[in-house]
Amino acid sequence: MRDGDIEQIQDLGANAVRSFTSPHAQYFYNRCDEEGLLVWVGTPFTRAPFLSDMYFTGTTRFKENGIQQLKEIILQNYNHPSIVVWGLSNEISMNGSDDDLIDNHKVLNDLCHEMDKTRLTTIAAVSMCKMDDPYIQIPDVVSYNHYFGWYGGDVHHNGPWFDAYHKLNPDIPLGVSEYGVENITHWHSATPMNHDYTEEYANYYHHEMLKTFATRPYLWSTHVWNMFNFAADARDEGGVVGMNNKGLVTYDRKLKKDAFYLYKAYWTSEPM
Repeated sequence: MRDGDIEQIQDLGANAVRSFTSPHAQYFYNRCDEEGLLVWVGTPFTRAPFLSDMYFTGTTRFKENGIQQLKEIILQNYNHPSIVVWGLSNEISMNGSDDDLIDNHKVLNDLCHEMDKTRLTTIAAVSMCKMDDPYIQIPDVVSYNHYFGWYGGDVHHNGPWFDAYHKLNPDIPLGVSEYGVENITHWHSATPMNHDYTEEYANYYHHEMLKTFATRPYLWSTHVWNMFNFAADARDEGGVVGMNNKGLVTYDRKLKKDAFYLYKAYWTSEPM
């Protein structure tokens, strides 16, 4: 299925992949090397699901485990030309950072540069993380997971937020590591609205995001969440249990949703 996944990613017109919070199979990276897809590889350093506090514990054992995992990720994947950035963490700070978290990120960031002087480091922060939080200053570039227009706020809040961050931190390249909405193929509406799970709202949301990105050339990357629906045991959204439906393609890879073709219209020269 990995060959089929890459084929659909290329059909979409995308040129980069974020492999989320853990490494993928070597075969996937080999295929990205061959096809010229740029890859962000992240570590499993992430927030515990559905908890408001940080998963980071600050214990010596926890820190040593994170260092060991990062070392293994770099040693296993260093020679893949498709990999362009190492991700240090994902949504690790929702209630603000502390000294332990900052020190740990500095250690991981320094380790990346010690082992690999050719690639940049990044983090996937989350909307609640303050723009001036010290841990945002640590990696070479930063990205945010933003869901204005789905979990809260309005889709039009994204652009002003990006502009405010860029004004405050003009020397830190800003990207978008996650954005998206649940959209289920059997839900439709002539008057779409947030959280109705329709493909029509997804089309509206993604179109607004694409327009937002197109007018902000200072963004170093954007990564839609997600290319494919994926299993998520604790979820029960829109009448579908055990599935995250934010994908542009269904879980079985057989049905490309309407929003898929919106991206294809923007990102390829093929008439849509």
